Amino acid sequence: MNLSKKFIFLGLISIFIITSLTMFSFASEEKDYINRAIKLLDEEKYNEAVGELEEALAIVRSKSNLEFVKVVFTNEEAGGFGLYNQKENATFASGETFFIYGRAKLTCM
Repeated sequence: MNLSKKFIFLGLISIFIITSLTMFSFASEEKDYINRAIKLLDEEKYNEAVGELEEALAIVRSKSNLEFVKVVFTNEEAGGFGLYNQKENATFASGETFFIYGRAKLTCM
């Protein structure tokens, strides 16, 4: 599977996971989960508190923007994280396969 198909596949999986998590989160806002977690922490129910905090985090992440920090064209498929040969220019022939290497981060709105 080439790199562009992997990026598309991983993107679709990420969208599915985020959407699935947020569908279960509509019943309460992130503040409700955090307040329940605080109550559980006061009761020293740490495992349950982790679950509540993870739910709150899923809601916050769903409200965050995906930002691409660095995106470059490469000569070939990357060999791993940070292992790529950047293409000297962005000129392509018709029908030519191109590879993109990128780094992204989530930022809250």
